[in-house]
Amino acid sequence: MAYTFWSLKGTYAQNVLQSISPFFPDHKVPEAFAKKIQFYIQFCLMYNDWLSSIRGFSMTEEERLLTSYMAACSPLTDEYQDSTNQKITIASFSELEHPFAKSASLLLQKIKKKSNHAEEVMSSLKNLLEIQNVSLAQKEEGKSKDWF
Repeated sequence: MAYTFWSLKGTYAQNVLQSISPFFPDHKVPEAFAKKIQFYIQFCLMYNDWLSSIRGFSMTEEERLLTSYMAACSPLTDEYQDSTNQKITIASFSELEHPFAKSASLLLQKIKKKSNHAEEVMSSLKNLLEIQNVSLAQKEEGKSKDWF
């Protein structure tokens, strides 16, 4: 059962990685970053599957896709901010010429296209970006620590 679970979740991660790979040099997401995205997606899918089972329902295909897209947006935006030290908003994604920003922009477009609940998803992403912008501001002020 565990093998089936992880291989199924891996398919969602592979689909996301294939979607965003054209934005990276040689059309390949760096291996360490690909592993990070896979972990985020697999963990979020596992967690949401668990929450759904508590409610007595299975996740729909739409919920699985949206979960994978949202899960990938978190490390993409985080890495973008870490590499550029720039604050970002949902609106600014499409204007930025950076592989992480372009990848996140593509996933946002997919969310808007596939979701019946795009507003709620965008609100969650907006909250994520606000938290990351606060974190960046703390880093600039010397209040945050590097944990690794």
